[in-house]
Amino acid sequence: MSDDPDLKRRRQPRKPVTVLVDVEGSGASAVTALISDLSVGGAKFLTNAPFKIADAVALRIRLDNVDQDSPTIDTVGKVVRVEPLDRSRVGLWSHAVAVQFERELNDYRTEIEKLAALVRTASEPRE
Repeated sequence: MSDDPDLKRRRQPRKPVTVLVDVEGSGASAVTALISDLSVGGAKFLTNAPFKIADAVALRIRLDNVDQDSPTIDTVGKVVRVEPLDRSRVGLWSHAVAVQFERELNDYRTEIEKLAALVRTASEPRE
């Protein structure tokens, strides 16, 4: 069991994914970021934008790598954590930002599961 306090508070387990998201918040223009994990209740994305805890954000999550008929999800949420990243480890991104959605994305549970399965399949060793 993990000692991560955020994991203990989370009602929905996040799934490791790789999907683009457009994020707008705090009067700044929209930026494109990369979601690294996602659940119906929230997400963590990698960005260079300067978000702060408690910032309100609007997200447009692009699920088009699941399949061509997958929807784009428009939702809003609140920044609950901002972590600086070691640039030597992550290169392009300077921060990991965790967002709790205002409303759970229960209508998209299947798409989130499909996306996580794609990531699992891609990370499995090839023979």
